[in-house]
Amino acid sequence: MKRWINILAASLFALSVSAPAFSAPAATAQAGQAQAAKPAKGKGRAGGGFKRLDAALAKLNLTAEQKPKVDAAVKTAKDDAKKLRESAGTPQEKRPKNREIQKTLREKLMAILTPEQQKQLKEATARKKDAAGAAGAAKPAKPAK
Repeated sequence: MKRWINILAASLFALSVSAPAFSAPAATAQAGQAQAAKPAKGKGRAGGGFKRLDAALAKLNLTAEQKPKVDAAVKTAKDDAKKLRESAGTPQEKRPKNREIQKTLREKLMAILTPEQQKQLKEATARKKDAAGAAGAAKPAKPAK
């Protein structure tokens, strides 16, 4: 009986010592898979800059003639933005080209849309100054007790 207890104790000891060694590669693999599932920095926004524009365009009641033209202009801008994101260079180096892509898209859209649609699009895509200011504003001081 004492022999079985010693064998059991030795087995448990060996198992507890070797368990971290066997689980480490699995943990590393799981961490690697979790890291691979997350988009690389700067890549998580793929198309994210176009979400507000897409939502605004959906509300414009585009005509059958306007829709394919608008879709083509937006697709070209998205493709250009994707190529720019995937190209080499720092964000600071890419910023002027990104602004040029946005400016070109804006010009194409304004040429396609009616004046009323242009107004609606500008209002829908404008950053709300109140909301942006409130988010960055300092909290008011608490009154002294």
